[in-house]
Amino acid sequence: MGLDLMAEIQVDHNNVKDLYQRFKDAFDRRDEDSMNKIANTIIRETSLHSDAEELSVYKTLERHGLKDVADGDRQEHQEVKELVSKLDYTSISRAGMSTYAEIVDNAMSRFIKHSDLNEDENHKAAEDFLQALKVAPTHSHPSAPQSGGAAQKAAAMALDEGIDETRNFVDLKYVHGVPAS
Repeated sequence: MGLDLMAEIQVDHNNVKDLYQRFKDAFDRRDEDSMNKIANTIIRETSLHSDAEELSVYKTLERHGLKDVADGDRQEHQEVKELVSKLDYTSISRAGMSTYAEIVDNAMSRFIKHSDLNEDENHKAAEDFLQALKVAPTHSHPSAPQSGGAAQKAAAMALDEGIDETRNFVDLKYVHGVPAS
């Protein structure tokens, strides 16, 4: 079994969310040493994550005609980078524990918004895909425009149903998930 891109990205998102919770717990304990170590790890992990996505995922999105999606994610990562950079050049001793915690909160809130939005979009896109499978033609129609309307799809589906009634099929080994109703 190969690697799964979304699962790998989710590992980073979960790690950063966990680090943020650990930071908040350290803040509640007023454990400055732990706060510093966790913040250093947040800085490292968010930087690695952002650049890795920029060097791989966004190029893949662009190759598949999704430049606008890639640009939107880049903008979100830029905002996270700016907030994390502020954290990187601030210290608890200089800013004070509460102000330092606010800087971490701002950076993590933006990171979480980015990561949660992507999860929501991924879920929505998966549901849309599964719904589209239900109404897609069962045969290729290469002369039909890719953006064909409902009437065109209905005509193709009617034609396809007639053809499918005369054919036998085998069961599929893998099944899709079930979209939410």
